[in-house]
Amino acid sequence: MKEPHRTNTAKTVKILVLMILLVAASYFFGTLCHRVSGIGDGIFAFTAENLRLFIELLVSIGIMAITAGLVAVLLRPFWTCVVAFALSSLTIFLAWQFSTASTVAVVLYFLVGLWYCRGVWKGLEERIKFSSRAISANQTILLIILIVAITTSFYIGYSKQFDQQGFSTPSFVTEIAVRIENPEPGTKAEFIAEFDKQVKDLIEPYERFVPFAMSFFFFVALDFVVFILGWIPILLLRLILYILIHLQVIKVRTEMREVQRLTI
Repeated sequence: MKEPHRTNTAKTVKILVLMILLVAASYFFGTLCHRVSGIGDGIFAFTAENLRLFIELLVSIGIMAITAGLVAVLLRPFWTCVVAFALSSLTIFLAWQFSTASTVAVVLYFLVGLWYCRGVWKGLEERIKFSSRAISANQTILLIILIVAITTSFYIGYSKQFDQQGFSTPSFVTEIAVRIENPEPGTKAEFIAEFDKQVKDLIEPYERFVPFAMSFFFFVALDFVVFILGWIPILLLRLILYILIHLQVIKVRTEMREVQRLTI
């Protein structure tokens, strides 16, 4: 029979490891937010560098979902989840950059993280056996707040660029117009200049709304991709839990509970 002291020490170590994993994932996520805030509308260009950044963003969201899921499922009591998400939020903030928008986004992430943990706990309590459905049912809100944080970083960078340079037609829009119109090689530069002027004339009355509109477009595009790939973190989390159980790092415990029933 294991000594209580050793059992408590092992449990403490496991809690610390889970917290460290979430903090490490948060640092990776925060650094990517910082990178996005420095690109502006250049993020819409079809380049290998942007493709790599986009893949890294998706990977970071997935890792955040997995580590947050492990914290929500395994950490008890609730104050340990509070500490884990507080450290996670602080790490994202330090790795990102200081601004009013980033501060609001990080605070929202912290609150949503706690809400996510509560939702997972409630879902697990309502089931007789452990099921990943308790995680998947609450994962959407966590993914949305992560996308909101990335969108906020884009808004910070694009707004700064917009204030300094004014509106410029995104390169992908120009590329689409060129492909549709297919101008002669000798008139391509003239066509692009004319097209850019037409777009600016069209946008000019609504210039103050451009950063919000571009951020909304960015959010919808990223949300669409994450929605399609949202099953992957759940699948990987189930696999990780399965491996941890078989390695006896975590255990499946059976509990006896009293249930109230009305009778006549």
